[in-house]
Amino acid sequence: MFDVVDVVRDAGSEDDWFSAFSESGILRFRGQGPWSQIERLGALDFVGSRFGWRASRPDQITEPLFTYEEDHSHTFGMSDDRGAANEEFVPWHVESPNWFFPQIAAGWWFTRVACRRGVGLTGFVDARDVWELLPDRFRDLALSARFCGFDQGGFGKIESFEAGELLDGRLPVTFTDVDGKSFTQYAHRIVEDHLCSDAKVLRLFPSYGVEAISGENPGMAVFVDDRPAIEEDWAGLREMYEWVASTVRKRDLQHWVQWEEDDFAIVDLHAGYHAVSGGFDPKDRSFKGIWGHEDTGYRIEHGSRPNGVEGLV
Repeated sequence: MFDVVDVVRDAGSEDDWFSAFSESGILRFRGQGPWSQIERLGALDFVGSRFGWRASRPDQITEPLFTYEEDHSHTFGMSDDRGAANEEFVPWHVESPNWFFPQIAAGWWFTRVACRRGVGLTGFVDARDVWELLPDRFRDLALSARFCGFDQGGFGKIESFEAGELLDGRLPVTFTDVDGKSFTQYAHRIVEDHLCSDAKVLRLFPSYGVEAISGENPGMAVFVDDRPAIEEDWAGLREMYEWVASTVRKRDLQHWVQWEEDDFAIVDLHAGYHAVSGGFDPKDRSFKGIWGHEDTGYRIEHGSRPNGVEGLV
């Protein structure tokens, strides 16, 4: 289960970060700011040097550093409702599971936290726990399944999709909308070997809505044994999806974090389902983020991923 481990950035303490991160998934540096971008980048890359990621762009790994600032303006823009403190304001999700290089870690520096206590919390659920709790009747299906939901803006209603050949463990999926515009995303297996431990993670985006899991929806590409799902697959796929979506929302599996201004956190996004609770106002909560993506150079140098598993599956 995810937990927060408070650590310090004094020289000589860094080796303690590795075991803490592998077990807990969240390192928090409290009362040690402010943090320059160079300092945040250095801490994130130091931990990534052990677990096989580096701070980088998601699309072109060799391009300059990509950073972002999250103030939830996009979410507020979709609704005037702030949500209640015990409700999902940012729904439960895993990060960009359809990218070639999904985010597997992040460094978050909280530059503003003006929320009252108990609101604007970040919730985490450990994808290792979700895998361990998965009923036996779904195990074989989960190990063979890939989900790829189209999530690129600027396109119309999706009319069709077509899968390509496997590329380094990913299955390219090209979606085409009613106007003939196309965009390619990548279907990963929903069960993967965790980068930071010897466990497995079950990463299935829990907020599509079960109605999306249907052979009638061309915007949701689902594969079993690397072929498109067929009629006899759908009942099991829908039942498994419903189980995951409801399990992630069980309070006894969730760990909620109340951030303070100037906190800096390094977060495991490979195993981390996460959400944000409501009840705060626009501009009450913001952070500067740097993503960590898999460092393919690590595999080239060491012959495997950090957990010793060959390849990506």
